[in-house]
Amino acid sequence: MLQKYKQCSDRFLHCCIQSCTGQKASYHCRATCAPLCKRHDAASSWRAKKLNDISVSNDTISRWINEISQNINEQVVDEIKKSPLFAIQLDESTDIALCSQLLVFARYMVEGDFKDEFLFCKTLDTSTKAQDVMEIVNNFFEVHGLDWANLVGVTTDGAPVLGSRSGFQTSVKQHAPMVTGVHCFIHREAIASKTLPDQLNAVFKGLVKVVNYIRSSALKTRLFKRFCQDMGSDFDVLLFYTSVRWLSAGNVL
Repeated sequence: MLQKYKQCSDRFLHCCIQSCTGQKASYHCRATCAPLCKRHDAASSWRAKKLNDISVSNDTISRWINEISQNINEQVVDEIKKSPLFAIQLDESTDIALCSQLLVFARYMVEGDFKDEFLFCKTLDTSTKAQDVMEIVNNFFEVHGLDWANLVGVTTDGAPVLGSRSGFQTSVKQHAPMVTGVHCFIHREAIASKTLPDQLNAVFKGLVKVVNYIRSSALKTRLFKRFCQDMGSDFDVLLFYTSVRWLSAGNVL
């Protein structure tokens, strides 16, 4: 009994010594880290105060957006300048506010690979003739130092204003005689889809009616989504059809 008691006493004492040693080590760590934590808290408070001093008014946010947009545009222009050749794709569109806008995209080469980027969007204040479009594009090229000689392709939707007979493409060839004009193939498909055979057209119109019927009610939409999930379908959301968007018919199907 005495021997067992002595063994238990030795174990307890050993555990107490280890506990005290660990506790002392913990105190030393805390004493070392406490000044650092105070400095960290002070730095955090200083950063928080500086963040509170930053203005987030509408004008400030608008200025940030403009500066970021300008910086991105400068990067794209610099990459186009470094590319040996480039092409542009443009389209004129009128929004719901009856504002006519010209959108231009660029395709160029970066490190041996093709890259597509949005170039600019400008408003056509008065008329939307070919000379108005040419004036905006030519002004952008002059301001940013882009060379017409490096332009090899122009893609449009085939509208008379942007076409190759008397439109924008004809004006471009006066600056770049070797440029190739292309009618957007997606627009060609959209035009072809408007003249479907009677049987296919009847099926498509019936499908559009079904989609509109389901999407007309929130309850029907939720029930349809649950039905698709129970059937194990990859898609459970229906898209509206609109004739303005060229790829809308294919997406609905």
